[in-house]
Amino acid sequence: MAQRRKNTPIDKSIRELPWPDAFLQAQALTTNDSYRVGQLLVERVYESRRDANRSPKPSSLRKIQSNALPEVSVSTLLRCIQVYETCRTLGMKPPWTYVRAGHLFRVANLPKPQQRQLLSRVEKEGWTVARLQQEIDKLKGSRLPDGRRPSGRRRLPGFVKALQALSKHSLLDGLKQAEELDPGRLRQLARQIARTQTELIKVQGALTKQNSN
Repeated sequence: MAQRRKNTPIDKSIRELPWPDAFLQAQALTTNDSYRVGQLLVERVYESRRDANRSPKPSSLRKIQSNALPEVSVSTLLRCIQVYETCRTLGMKPPWTYVRAGHLFRVANLPKPQQRQLLSRVEKEGWTVARLQQEIDKLKGSRLPDGRRPSGRRRLPGFVKALQALSKHSLLDGLKQAEELDPGRLRQLARQIARTQTELIKVQGALTKQNSN
C-alpha cells in the first residue's frame, strides 16, 4: 500500500501559518475567514504580492492540501483564493457582517463601481443573495436614453449583429450541394434570398448616406 510521504519543512511552515480555527477544523467558513485563508495562500504560501496576476494553480493546491492541509478540500482552497482576489481587486477588506462569498461571485461580471455599490448595500441593508440577484437583473434589464447598458456598453443595432452572423460563414460554402435539396427547401431559400437582397440594399443605402455626411 502506498505510503503518504513525510512532511517537508515547507509543509510544516505552511501548516503553522495563522489559519482561522474553523478552517483547520473543516467547519463552515465565514467570508472573513475565507478572505484570511485566501490572503495567506496568495501572500504567504505563493508570495505573489509582487505579481497580482499570479494565481496558484489547482495542481499546486492539490499538493498543499494533501501534504500540509489534509482537513480541507482543494475546492475550499480555490474558493478562498477567489474571495480574496475579488476583494483585493475591488479594494475591499473585512470585517463583514452580511457579505458572503455568494454575493461576491454574483457581482463578478459587473463593472467595478457597480460591484462596490451593490456590495455596500448588501452589507448596509443585509441583502440575501437572492435579493442581490434581483437588483442585478434590474440593472441588466435597464437602458440609458442613448441605448447603452448601465455597464457603459452600447447595444449593437440588429443589422450589425445580422451582418456579423453572415460574416462567420461563406454563402458559397457547399453551394454544389444545392442540387440535393428538395423543391420545397429551394423555394424557401429563394424567398429568403430575395428578402435579404432587399434588406441589404436598404442597409447599404443608409450606410452610404451616413458616410457622405
